[in-house]
Amino acid sequence: MDRRFTELNKIGLVVNPAAGKDIRRLIAYGSVFGNQEKVNYTLRLLRGIESVVSEPVEVMYMPDPYDLVGSVEDDFPSGKITFHRASIPVFGDEVDTLNFTDWAVNEEKVDALVVVGRDGTNRIVAKKSALTPLFSLFGGTNNVFAENIEPTVMGLAVGFFLENYSLREKVVKKSK
Repeated sequence: MDRRFTELNKIGLVVNPAAGKDIRRLIAYGSVFGNQEKVNYTLRLLRGIESVVSEPVEVMYMPDPYDLVGSVEDDFPSGKITFHRASIPVFGDEVDTLNFTDWAVNEEKVDALVVVGRDGTNRIVAKKSALTPLFSLFGGTNNVFAENIEPTVMGLAVGFFLENYSLREKVVKKSK
């Protein structure tokens, strides 16, 4: 029996290059969550998704000055994961996140939003996400909202959500 109820195959991906680099790193000896680690998280997250989906997934991603998500495109030659850079201007600040989320939710009608960032990034995305499910992955230190779990496991969760292996009400919860 096919357990799929609908075809969900488009996600919006925000990887914030500024997350994990605030002043606390200098004055309070907080750990730095660098861009290379964010690229590694992105790879593992997408590998998790790729391993469970049966249909290709379109990754609509937020552009940034370092092209963090774009740098992993060549690692997915199978076609199960395709990449589409949002056609929005890049300012290198929180306006990028606001513009991207608005574009992804209202124009692209993504099935889920995935965020690698800290609480501030997640707050911005949550404000604009409307009823679009939000998967938040730890991307810095001192997070309250984002989950601090292995990115591959988060990718599996996103993939199973996209495959609709469980009723949406059982895997999506309203937070605050």
